[in-house]
Amino acid sequence: MATTNRIYSAGQLKHQVQIQARAAGEDGLGEADGAWVNEGGPIFAAVFPVRAAERLQAGAVQETLEIVVIVRYRASITARKRLLWKGHPYDIQGDPVPVDGGTDWLEISAISGVRDGR
Repeated sequence: MATTNRIYSAGQLKHQVQIQARAAGEDGLGEADGAWVNEGGPIFAAVFPVRAAERLQAGAVQETLEIVVIVRYRASITARKRLLWKGHPYDIQGDPVPVDGGTDWLEISAISGVRDGR
């Protein structure tokens, strides 16, 4: 990703995102079905839209948006969580990656419109 070769500063974190975790609860198939709850308050982030696409699903056009989000390092952010940006849910795709292998910045790949964080 082109964003990982940059040096970041707090001044570049111009957006706010909200990390959410799923509350405890399972459906009849053992899948998590608890409500999404905020994990702390909003955090500042740099958000880079990567790709927008449309696809046909169940006879309807579905729009997706892929983004890369840079935040200060937090070990608690995992692929089992989601984030909200501008009020829209984004599924975190895989575990976030420390930028340059350090513990200062974290790069999160996320996508909206696929499951909408469900």
